[in-house]
Amino acid sequence: MLLSHIAFLLALCVQQLASQTAEEPITHNDCSTNPTSLDYNLSMRIAGVFIVLVVSGLGIFSIILLGFNTNNATLAKILQLLKMFGIGVIAATAWIHLLPEAFASFTNPCLSPTWAVYGPGFVGVFGLLSAYLVQLIELLAHNYMNHKHSNLKSKVDLFSQSNVNCNNEGNENQLTVASVIPKGHADEEHATIEANSKVVTTIVLETGILFHSLIIGLTLGVVDNDSFTILLIAVSFHQFFEGMALGVLIGGLQSVKKVKKFLGLGLVYPLTTPLGIVIGILIHKTYNENIEGLILFNGIFESLSAGILFYNTYAELMSLEINNNLSFHGFSKFFKFLCFFSMYLGSAAMAIIGIWA
Repeated sequence: MLLSHIAFLLALCVQQLASQTAEEPITHNDCSTNPTSLDYNLSMRIAGVFIVLVVSGLGIFSIILLGFNTNNATLAKILQLLKMFGIGVIAATAWIHLLPEAFASFTNPCLSPTWAVYGPGFVGVFGLLSAYLVQLIELLAHNYMNHKHSNLKSKVDLFSQSNVNCNNEGNENQLTVASVIPKGHADEEHATIEANSKVVTTIVLETGILFHSLIIGLTLGVVDNDSFTILLIAVSFHQFFEGMALGVLIGGLQSVKKVKKFLGLGLVYPLTTPLGIVIGILIHKTYNENIEGLILFNGIFESLSAGILFYNTYAELMSLEINNNLSFHGFSKFFKFLCFFSMYLGSAAMAIIGIWA
């Protein structure tokens, strides 16, 4: 009898410990429950819209304006270091901010069995899809630009005048033709094509960042007051550093000599996260992060953005700006060290911000 009582008490203890330590599975009712806190300060969210707008604008436009003054050697070195810092920021954004969020979405227990079967594999599917799509877009853009400039060159060859000198000497006619097509025209054409390809690369890269920025803003708009302040600070630093990274790339497009396009590219970025916050404010009362549609929206777009940033970081930025860049190889060893340190510092900064955002 005593042993049976002891066994019964032990069973109760084990059951109690199991109920306290084991993670309870999320049921269908849990997924349909709206977890939004009633502690919601609208004034703080409105202030957050303008804070993020100003910080993002400062990050991107301060660097764009610096990029227009490339005659100063010291400033050119500073911009190079900022460019390397930006590459580190973009790489860390893909690895630390986008990829984990995408995996979290596709492993969410609130997903239906249709999505849960493949689960985290969808992160690779959508990431790979976006990387292939970016490569295809860039290839088509390059072909279009080459075709456009080939037609332009044909027109120049057709209408270019030639200096013809005909001399009659006995029974022979001597014909001398000297083309007056400007020397260096081919180099100028190549430079224009290269500059336009950078525009395509920058636009595609910014598109990937904009998807992520919109989701960040949405999260900031619906989060409760307990988490809002810390998240706002982290997002502000996040947007400032990303703005710097984009600003360096956009500022480097000045060879295209279309200032309005620079300003257009620069304006879209600081407006995106505040737009996400406004959307979050409008839907916060009905927002439910466990709805399958929202989970899939976050997971798919975070995966697509990660694929875009991965492709651009390694196939474009690190390859063209570092490994295969003659100017970079011409730097002194000490300045190369500073460049790599700046890149690693950019990644470290985004990694720290990843603790909160």
